[in-house]
Amino acid sequence: MRIPAFFTALTIGVSSFAQQLGAFTDFEKKFFIFDQGTFRQLEFQPVKSFGIGDHCVAYVTDGDYLKAYANHLSYDVSPTVTSYIVTNQIVCFQIGTQLYSFENGQKNLLSKFIGKYQANDSLIAFFDTENRYFLVYYNYKTFQLEDGIIYRDDQLFKTGTNLLAYVDAFQN
Repeated sequence: MRIPAFFTALTIGVSSFAQQLGAFTDFEKKFFIFDQGTFRQLEFQPVKSFGIGDHCVAYVTDGDYLKAYANHLSYDVSPTVTSYIVTNQIVCFQIGTQLYSFENGQKNLLSKFIGKYQANDSLIAFFDTENRYFLVYYNYKTFQLEDGIIYRDDQLFKTGTNLLAYVDAFQN
């Protein structure tokens, strides 16, 4: 069977790439990072959970400590986190009522009293229940979008890949 010339040209033009960062546990439950073709053991004890992004791997150790691996370095991020989310660019984590971001080795407090939040790719959208603010964190900066929010925060917004859609509080 003869393959048409346009099909051959199309398949030659397609390129592929491999992910540069990965993580796994081996049969002895030791935790490893795969970083640009090199394997590196980070933990000798089992980890409770881990998440992989394009630039960072975050994981909770057996002792409940949140750690991260980014830029070929290992970071002790925080003890006893309530929850965490690893996106392509950042790690978003909650400790009790507080919300933090971790990006390129920097830990930032975003809110002391957090309501609903969503993290996706390079942004974190969140509701500050103390001040009744709706805010978004992007590129190391926090922007206030709304203030004086008095309705339920769980119906306020949705996020996508570097995309935020929300209900304007002052629309009728």
